[in-house]
Amino acid sequence: MRLCVVPRLSLLLPMLFAASCGGGDSSEDPATGAGGQAQEDAAAQGGAAGHAGAGGKAGAGGSGGKSTGGSSGAGGTLDAGVDAAADVEEDGGSDAADAADDASDDSPSDAFVDATSEGEGGGTACSGACAAHVFDACTCGAADPCGWASNGTCDKGCHEGGFALEDEADCDRDQDGMWDYVELELARAFTPSLILSADEYYADRVTFWAAEPSQGNTYVSVFYALGYLQDGGDPETGLTDHLGDSEFVVVDATTDDGVTWAPLRVFMSAHYKALSDSSGWYDAAEVDFDTSDGLAHPFTWVAIWKHANYPTIQLCDKGAFFTDKCDNGKIERAEVREDANLGSLAHPLIDEVLSQQGGTSYFEYYWTDVPFCGWKVASKLAADRGGCVPKANSYQRQLADWLGGAL
Repeated sequence: MRLCVVPRLSLLLPMLFAASCGGGDSSEDPATGAGGQAQEDAAAQGGAAGHAGAGGKAGAGGSGGKSTGGSSGAGGTLDAGVDAAADVEEDGGSDAADAADDASDDSPSDAFVDATSEGEGGGTACSGACAAHVFDACTCGAADPCGWASNGTCDKGCHEGGFALEDEADCDRDQDGMWDYVELELARAFTPSLILSADEYYADRVTFWAAEPSQGNTYVSVFYALGYLQDGGDPETGLTDHLGDSEFVVVDATTDDGVTWAPLRVFMSAHYKALSDSSGWYDAAEVDFDTSDGLAHPFTWVAIWKHANYPTIQLCDKGAFFTDKCDNGKIERAEVREDANLGSLAHPLIDEVLSQQGGTSYFEYYWTDVPFCGWKVASKLAADRGGCVPKANSYQRQLADWLGGAL
């Protein structure tokens, strides 16, 4: 089964995939895959078909060196949102960002409204098309008569229409060669459908994500950082609990024509880098996919309280020396928000994420190498984070392994 998840992608990514566009409805947007709440019972979804896919080298060719981004949080909120956490405030980030973008889109400066474009159709401000934010050969001309380039808003209509104005600075903020809105569409198309136990008391999590073209541009890799606020341990086996739980899922997707995308393989973390490490890559044929919205969300069985991820319940029950347990409880689609894109190693968009609870500031980091505590420790110092996820499992190290092909 091949999924046409991103119409027009051969126009959107000519630098990545040179194949010509074959088919696809250029007027239809893919489903957003928004979620984070329980969906149909897993039994009803259990017949979802897997998709065959060849192997390939993991990784996504990020440039070396440590780089940190600016703070993504504003006081009093946890920026970029929470999937299902009642104890962390959410600012409704993507809706507010969309509103701001709309306001920016509809309010070009007077200087540019009065501009002329002799070589791109002539007339004052493209005969009013700038003010109306119409994307055509004039407004999207190389002379940029509307002043849209590098103004903080991605004018993707120019890029989609194949016009001269690319607006790369606004549309590819992490400078990885893939437009941000294309990354978002792909991330939403393959976001995991998590199968949680009915007795999972520690399901609250914050999801951030990143997407990168692979080395050689043969596929796109999406990293889903499923940051649980608490690991529950297991009193039956003596496994201790700890603050925060830095789990993740990676989906590699490929295309033959730049239009039709299909999952190639999936990586699921399961006690990553611990003595009981049961993490691994799975070819798409080994994974069942939730196709209820026409896309391909890998069903991911989540071990109760410990949050290790597996493609089947049988593998879960064998995981971590037979100490992991899964059951068919509820399905929650991991949320993918536009304002939760981590960016790239060389150009991170989000590093420090702030949560304020009861007047105290709590920070977590994605590109800075400190233990992950699930927004439960106020100090930023690694020395004060002893009761959290070990530093070997910081998100910075996981992302580095992903980008470096070391998963």
